[in-house]
Amino acid sequence: MVDDMSLASKLDKLQVSTCICGNLRKTTRVVTQFYDTALKPVGIKPGQFTVLAALSIHGQMRITELAKLLEIDRTTMIRNVRLLEKKELVQTATDDRTSYSVLVLTRAGKERLEKALPHWQKAQAQIKNYLGQDRWGGLLDDLSSTISATKE
Repeated sequence: MVDDMSLASKLDKLQVSTCICGNLRKTTRVVTQFYDTALKPVGIKPGQFTVLAALSIHGQMRITELAKLLEIDRTTMIRNVRLLEKKELVQTATDDRTSYSVLVLTRAGKERLEKALPHWQKAQAQIKNYLGQDRWGGLLDDLSSTISATKE
């Protein structure tokens, strides 16, 4: 039988409460809920907003390319894309140059993204204003560095 006090003591000494993974996951849950609330009137989730925005910025893309760009595993990306296809916000087409299947933002997708943009901007501004410019910039740099550190 495990001695709970001993295990708790070991975990405390290891400072598990400062675990980067645990703290990032907690932060991600809270921030996602914040953006969920902001985007709810438009009927899309934050992850869907990101996919629509990426397609708007980069144009048609293969699912694998989009997954790599957004750092999402391909299976999760396929599941997310299927939901967007059901809402008719994206569609799969064939790239005439390569004959590959690509994702394309539909007219409805562009319209939904345009409706969502002010809600996203308001949420973004609220967090940015709370943190201030220096902390905001530092946070983005730190997040980018964290991604790089885990890929080495």
